[in-house]
Amino acid sequence: MSRLPVVGQDDDIWGEILNDFLSVSHSSDGTLEPSAVTNAIADGSITGSKLASGSVTASKITDGAVSQAKLDASVQAKLDAGGGDPAVGGDLSGTASNAQIVAGAVTDVKVAAGANIAQSKIANLTNSLSSKTDKSTLTTKGDIYAAAAASSPTRLGVGGDGEVLTADSTQSAGLKWTTVDTSSIANDSIDNSKLADSAVDDSKVAPGAAISQSKIANLTTDLSNKADNSSVVQKSIVDAKGDLIAATANDTVTRLGVGSDGEVLTADSSQTSGLKWSSLGTGYIQGDGIAKVTVGTTAPTGPAVGDVWIAT
Repeated sequence: MSRLPVVGQDDDIWGEILNDFLSVSHSSDGTLEPSAVTNAIADGSITGSKLASGSVTASKITDGAVSQAKLDASVQAKLDAGGGDPAVGGDLSGTASNAQIVAGAVTDVKVAAGANIAQSKIANLTNSLSSKTDKSTLTTKGDIYAAAAASSPTRLGVGGDGEVLTADSTQSAGLKWTTVDTSSIANDSIDNSKLADSAVDDSKVAPGAAISQSKIANLTTDLSNKADNSSVVQKSIVDAKGDLIAATANDTVTRLGVGSDGEVLTADSSQTSGLKWSSLGTGYIQGDGIAKVTVGTTAPTGPAVGDVWIAT
């Protein structure tokens, strides 16, 4: 058993005795053996103030060597507070045994690329997808979806150029594309604003259409205004069958009453209108002999050779 040298007794061997004693707790370089300090330390005797900062590292402590009893009261209290089922924080709520992810904590960046999350893990996704219609059922430009029944949309193919979509309960979709004929247009529903410029020409008006003046914008008003307009000829100027309207000067007209039966219209600058009604009377044509020209309704009595009769 190692011991310290005894004064006066261990002459010549006291050095060996001392080295043997020191080797129990020291290495050959003079440092303490790891096992030198063990149960010699009283429970609870080492406090934080006794240790130099950073002096105790993990390599200095033997696994399982420090029991809770070796720690001071404040450290033991902290360990006791963390025992049982401690609360959790951060992106979690609840306790360690029943932790829940905080609402909104899982964002896009929290989901790993290629995570391949099953649809069943996302609330209502399967039901939501089943209520959708695959857009691939639309095959042609102009196709539309129309309901065949509640929650049952179906494809309705595009109509021909110029056709319009019309409600039709006999069709599966309740609609059909059709051309527009006059039976489809309500009376008086088309006004000037509905027509493109120059859309209506003579060919668009049916023969015998008998379009009333009221259907032509402002016609009635314009015609009424003409009644008091001196720049137009008023039909009231004539009074009797056969009356004529003749000019008396530039932009000025007058009535020329009909002549008597058999009279003819003759130019006469002495008249206001430059015209007059007159009878032709009788005259002679100079030829090889003397020939008489008679104008009238009755043939002349006893005409001579060469006489001319013009019946009226």
